[in-house]
Formats: sequence, structure tokens, C-alpha cells
Amino acid sequence: MVRRSHLVDCGYTQNDIRAALTSGELERIRYGWYAQPGAHAGVTAAVRSGATVTCVSALSFAGVWSPVWFDKLHDVVHARRTEYREQRTLPLQPNVHICANVDRDARPCRFALDAIEDALISATFCQPFEWLVVLFESVLHLQRLPRRRLEELFGSGSSRAARALAVSSEQSESGAESLLQLGLRRRRVRFRQQVRIDRDRVDSLIGDRLVVEVDGEQFHSSSESFEADRARDRRLIAAGYIVVRVTYWQVMSDLDAVLDDICRIVQRGDHLFPRR
Repeated sequence: MVRRSHLVDCGYTQNDIRAALTSGELERIRYGWYAQPGAHAGVTAAVRSGATVTCVSALSFAGVWSPVWFDKLHDVVHARRTEYREQRTLPLQPNVHICANVDRDARPCRFALDAIEDALISATFCQPFEWLVVLFESVLHLQRLPRRRLEELFGSGSSRAARALAVSSEQSESGAESLLQLGLRRRRVRFRQQVRIDRDRVDSLIGDRLVVEVDGEQFHSSSESFEADRARDRRLIAAGYIVVRVTYWQVMSDLDAVLDDICRIVQRGDHLFPRR
């Protein structure tokens, strides 16, 4: 997906563009915008709507974990109006959600997808607190932006984004892990992240010995990873630890039940080694 002005900057002439349209190498999406055959349908729909992809949709394209594919609007592309906001309104295509406008939306956008900074700005106006934490933690863990830059953008004052950034950690390795740990904080359960126990590293350690592991969406994509995880669980249990392993989908669809079970273990005192 590309603007005509960008093609011209790259040395294409009007005749080149016309020839590409005739041959089918390019398709006109709307005035001044073209795409190659097979371009992503959601991005194409956003551009036809006079918008650019932003928020959780743009972040997911950048490799940042986001809830866009897993919430009730999983087939919706998040976008923002750009220069067309005040000039004219193109028909909104199906499954395109226009996020809340902010001041920078009126300027022209050269690309069909927002960069990470602009996508995060849109997300702060669109997403609830817990999803902002997930997004910030993913950006930090993947080192897409340094914390210093995030603090420059969002870290001042008492805004929802500033509060979300303040509790975000670069240690969370997945969105499901972030959500589980947010739930533990709400239940006032203290935990430590990415703890080293002898030769093994665990996602979360509650008290002395309650290990909580979150399996990713692509859990056990190989027999080797399955065997390695089971060997680690065996070593931890043999050393006196309790291992609770929850799946990605359990966190995403039934988090309260997961938290209830963990809290029951804590209330019994089983998260602590027996005192002698």
C-alpha cells in the first residue's frame, strides 16, 4: 500500500504508474493511493475509508502483542482519519473502527500504517487501562521503544496512560502473562517476575514456592519444548515447589477462575515452605 507521492519520490513517472495499473501490478484504492494485488484486506479497507491503520491494529503489524485479534471486535481494524477528516468524509468500509481523533490526526499520512509512537498515542484514547499495560509491557520487552521515550510521551501527570506506564514492566514475555499479573495485583497477591530457581527461570513466583507459568498461544509447538517444560516442572516439584501451569486461553477467557484458584492456594498458606 503506497501513496502516489511516495512512488514519485522513488522515481516512478506517471506513465510508469499508468502502465502498472494497466498490467495489474498496482490497483487504485482511492485518489492518490495504490496497492499491489493481495494487499491486506483490513489495511485496504482503512485506506478506502480515508484513514490510516493505527492503535492495536498497527501495533500488531509491528509485532507488538495486542488484543485486537482476541476481543469481541477481532475482525475490526482500528484506524484514524487523517487529512480527509476536515476535507471530506469517504464512506466508512465494513469492519473499520475509527478511533478517537487527536490533534495530530489532521496532518497527511504518508503510510497506510502508523508507526509505533503514533499507534500508541491512538491506543491511549481507545483502549482500557489493562490493555494499555499489556501494550506498554510488550513494547518494553521487545525493545521497540526505550522506557525513557515512553515517559516523554505518556509519563507525566495523572493520566490513564501515565498510570499504566508506571506499573508496566519490561519482564513480561507475553500479553497473557501481563494480564495474569495485573489480575494478581488486583487481588493484592504479591509476586516476583522472571525468577531464577537453580538452573530454571520461572514466569512468576508467589511467596517462597508457588510457581505460576503461563503457556503461550503457540504452546508446545515442538516436542522438544514440551519435554523441556515437563522436565523443569519435575525438577521444581522435586525441590518442594508447587507448579501451577495455565494456558493462554484460560487467561484470555476465564481469568477470574484462574485467579480464584491461585488465591485459594495462597489463603491456605501453601505458597510458603513449611516452617521448622
